[in-house]
Amino acid sequence: MRHSLRAFLFIVLANLGMTTYLPMTTKVFAQRAIPDNSQTRPTLISIDGKSFGSGFYLNTEDAVWLITAKHVLFDDKGVLLGQKAESLGYNEGDDLGTVLEFDLKVLTAAGFLRSHKSADAAVIKVASATEPADKQRTLTPVAGVNLKQVSKQGITGTSNYLKFDDVAMGNDVIVYGYPNSIGLRAMPQIDQKQPLLRKGIVAGRNSTQHTIIIDCPSFNGNSGGPVVQINNRVFEVDFKIIGIVSQFVPFDNSGWSAAIGGNATILNSGYSVVTPMDPVMDLISQVP
Repeated sequence: MRHSLRAFLFIVLANLGMTTYLPMTTKVFAQRAIPDNSQTRPTLISIDGKSFGSGFYLNTEDAVWLITAKHVLFDDKGVLLGQKAESLGYNEGDDLGTVLEFDLKVLTAAGFLRSHKSADAAVIKVASATEPADKQRTLTPVAGVNLKQVSKQGITGTSNYLKFDDVAMGNDVIVYGYPNSIGLRAMPQIDQKQPLLRKGIVAGRNSTQHTIIIDCPSFNGNSGGPVVQINNRVFEVDFKIIGIVSQFVPFDNSGWSAAIGGNATILNSGYSVVTPMDPVMDLISQVP
C-alpha cells in the first residue's frame, strides 16, 4: 500500500511537469505533549525538613510568588507547621535546581505570607520585580527569603492561569507535584526530589464549595501542586493553570465490606479536589 501511494504521487507530479524523488523511509521525531519550558513545573516544599508538599512560582507585573495549599504550611488551627521552609525546583535541561529558603516567621510579620480564610490556598511573596512578567526580570528578594542556590535560568514562573468560571468541563489536565507518599522505602523506584506528572480531565465543579473536581488521583505530597488545563484551539494549543491540588476524594467501601464480612476502609477514589486560582489572586492583592 505504501509503495502504491508513492508510485501514485510520482505519476501525478510527473504529469504536472515536476520531477521528484521520494525517500523510502521518513524519519519522525517525537514531539513533547507539554511545553518544553519549565514554567508550569512544580517546586518541592519542605517545612523544617519534616513536612512536605508541592507548589509553583507565579509571575505578576511587579513580583514573583510561591503558591501552595494552605495545609502545606499551616495546621487545622491556622498555626504554622514550622519556622523554616525550603523550596526546590528545576528548569528544563538543568540538573542544578533552584533552592530558596524561607523564614516563615519573618515573612508572616512583614505580611508577605498569607493564607486564605476559607479556601485551601496560601501565597508567599518571593521577590519584587523591576520588569513586567513577559520580560527578562531583575528580582529583589523580600525580607525572609534567601536565594540559597539559583540555576542559570533563574526563578522561572508562569503568568498563565484561568479563574473558576473559565475552566472548561471535560478538558484534559495535567497534575504536577511531588507525591512522596507513594512507593516503598524497600523499593526505591521513584526519585523523591524529582516531580511526577499525572493526566486526567476536568470532571466537575462544586459551585457551593467553589472547587474543581478532576478525574485524576493525588497523594500526600501532591498538595499545593499546579493543575494545568490543556486548551485545544483551531491552530494552537495553550496550557493554563486552573488551580492547586487540595485533597483526594475518598471512597468509603464500608457497605461493600460489610456485605462480605470484611473491614471498612477509606480508599482513594481517583478523583481530586482543586482549589481554583480565584482565592490565590485575592491573597496576592492583599500583600504589600
